[in-house]
Amino acid sequence: ILEPGSMCSPLAVMAASLDAAFDSPRRARLGRSRSSSGQGLRQDSDEAADRTRRSVSFGSSSPPSRRTSRPVSEAPDCSGDDGVEGEEEAAPVAVRAAAAAAAAGTGAVLTTVLFYPVELIKNRLQSATRGDAGEGFAYSGLVDGLTTVLREEGVRGLFTGLPSVVARALASDFATVFFGEFLVRCCDMTSGVIELPLRVVGGWVSVALTLPLELISTRVTCARPPLTAMAATRELWAEGGIFAFWRGFRVMLVLCLNPALTFSAFGWLRRLLVTFKERLRRAGHSRQPPRVGDGRGAVAAAAEVGAGALRWSEAFLLGVAAKLATLVVVYPLIRAKFLMQARGAVASVGLFQVLRRVALEEGRRGLYSGLDAQLSKSLLSSALMLAVKEQTEKSWHALLLRPRSPAALAHP
Repeated sequence: ILEPGSMCSPLAVMAASLDAAFDSPRRARLGRSRSSSGQGLRQDSDEAADRTRRSVSFGSSSPPSRRTSRPVSEAPDCSGDDGVEGEEEAAPVAVRAAAAAAAAGTGAVLTTVLFYPVELIKNRLQSATRGDAGEGFAYSGLVDGLTTVLREEGVRGLFTGLPSVVARALASDFATVFFGEFLVRCCDMTSGVIELPLRVVGGWVSVALTLPLELISTRVTCARPPLTAMAATRELWAEGGIFAFWRGFRVMLVLCLNPALTFSAFGWLRRLLVTFKERLRRAGHSRQPPRVGDGRGAVAAAAEVGAGALRWSEAFLLGVAAKLATLVVVYPLIRAKFLMQARGAVASVGLFQVLRRVALEEGRRGLYSGLDAQLSKSLLSSALMLAVKEQTEKSWHALLLRPRSPAALAHP
């Protein structure tokens, strides 16, 4: 410890002895570890990691497990894989939006075919005014319209313009739900007031893409004598060229509130019902929670999306409530839209001018002319469409995920 001939005080000798006593076991341990396994460098790094972990845990109020759980030897890779991981995380957002849109399109096609006679009479009632002088359809109501068409045109007349209306319903509902769901999920706003304006913006994109189909189908169903889709297209072109196919565009931007409010109200009511049922389940311990992520691939991923799915009856009743609340607010705008789209003369004025004209000629009740047909059709069809969407979205999600690799399915 002391070199020969060195002059040291007794205190220095004692300090050197204590240092050697405490340092010798550590040097012996390090020597044995280096000689036995050659892992001295790893042990030094582990000790450094322990010191870092202790300093982080004392210097931060958050738990240290998330920041220091990775060993030093497993340093984060900065080779550029973050972009690939971001793309994989973004892909399920589009897949979920496409699955919801496909489910909504399936329900729209089914309900359009089932309720088409009511849809036909509803469109004609909404596009008729008192001053038509034989041009429009003078139905007194839904039942009178159905019996008149059966008497004059037969059963086939109840399905006039079916292909164009089905194409319009499929394209419009798919685009509206897809863009709305995509924006809501990208912004992570599946609950809250901000969900409604995001769905309205998605509806604006849908209107810009599908409004020509809306105009053509309205002409086909409301013209007298009936027109084919090609004849309606030529008629619109003759009235104003390419811009005639986007007639009433500003009105449709306002009416995007209709589907946006319907889907938002259905989502709010659905979350309330699912929360209520979950609380009842937890209180009664009637069943175990569903298992998600058990390694069954696309089926397991779809099960996670559909966790807490409603029964047919529950989804149908929620759809009725959501659509009823929506129609009470927006029906006058819906009728004004049909008046502007049915004939070019009415379309030369704006939305509020049309509403004012109807109120002056027919009174305030005229703003709700055809509401009975709208309720009988929209309540049932929208409720059925939402129920079909609720029950088929899981299947569409599994179908869209099936071509993907197992590694991609592991991401939420």
